[in-house]
Amino acid sequence: MSCWKNSLVKKSPGLWLCFGLVALLLLLGCGRRTVERHYYLLALPEFSLDSLHLSPINAAFRVMVVPVEVNPPFAQRHIASRSRPYEIQYFVQHQWAAIPETMLADFIKSYFARSKTFAYNIPLEYTTEPDFLIDSRLQALEVIPSGGKLVAHLAMSLYLLDRFKGRVLVSHVFDREVPLKHKNLNEFASVLSRLLLNELIRFDRDIRQYIAKTKAPATQ
Repeated sequence: MSCWKNSLVKKSPGLWLCFGLVALLLLLGCGRRTVERHYYLLALPEFSLDSLHLSPINAAFRVMVVPVEVNPPFAQRHIASRSRPYEIQYFVQHQWAAIPETMLADFIKSYFARSKTFAYNIPLEYTTEPDFLIDSRLQALEVIPSGGKLVAHLAMSLYLLDRFKGRVLVSHVFDREVPLKHKNLNEFASVLSRLLLNELIRFDRDIRQYIAKTKAPATQ
């Protein structure tokens, strides 16, 4: 019995050390905060064609939306924040639900599918030849802290192209900033979605005027 007691006593310091390490790890795990991530999406808002006052067209032209060219600092899913002109930071917990290239292309395709400007939107993977191409470039997609508030910033260039020569037929370039009502990103995506819709409507009006004037697709 005495031998067993002596053996237990000798092993006790190691056991206590193990128990202590386990307890420390548990405490550290409980004290560590889990980062809650929020995901945002630019989605086409509901709109009525009648309310847009777009001039009707009766052309059966086909269009293809080509991939959006994105300025590299804004190509990732982490939302960008620019507090200084030459410095960009990225939120850890605030991210886009999809990469901007895909998200913006889907937005533009959805708009022209709803607006009925063209008879058919041709998917990129199809071999059917379009009459026109819609090319777009993203210069900025970010939030800007300004005077204790947050400002949504979107800058893009939109082009209707001659599919044969790549010639620009219609262009619409914009650089817009919209202050957010609250100092958080709750309305960030919805504000940008509405902003992009308004700019696409302006672009669409110019396209319709061009088609009505020329009465023909791009020159072959």
